[in-house]
Amino acid sequence: MTAPLEVMLGSYPHTEAFKSGRVRSDEVALNIADVTAAPSAFRQVVALKYDIAELSVPTFLIARSKGVPLVLLPADLFKRAKPPELIYDSSHGLLRPQDLQGKRIGVAYYTATTTIWMQCLLGNAGVDLATIHWVAVEGPHVTSFQDPANVVRVAGKALADLLRGGDVDAIVTASPPP
Repeated sequence: MTAPLEVMLGSYPHTEAFKSGRVRSDEVALNIADVTAAPSAFRQVVALKYDIAELSVPTFLIARSKGVPLVLLPADLFKRAKPPELIYDSSHGLLRPQDLQGKRIGVAYYTATTTIWMQCLLGNAGVDLATIHWVAVEGPHVTSFQDPANVVRVAGKALADLLRGGDVDAIVTASPPP
């Protein structure tokens, strides 16, 4: 048997047998990282800690553009059936996409798949994305990536708290906060 390969995958129903060791190879030994949410280990993937890993397409593309020697295998491990949600304080009345121009929108990090998906939705609705002030609570997974000038980072804050406190006008999330 060869030296073990380092593997990182998120925890999903369809990866459980593999991660638990019920499904294994007699030919290749695997050290599977104890990671529940794959994005929490994306920085380590970009730093080449793993031989095989799950990675978002945006993070892969940014890493490759910065010279990181990753190879993409198109295996879809996590499929989101619904688009990201834009959450805002409804006491301000009805919100149309164009109303977000010049506003502050909180995101986990600017290069997240969820953020990019929302930018596409807003751009297709006619919103000038350059006018939006993105407020990110985390830095990019590719540390050499420089956020655009209309992105600020506020570490240590939760998106829901930024919205409740009036620090942002809306937040983008895949999972609505309570």
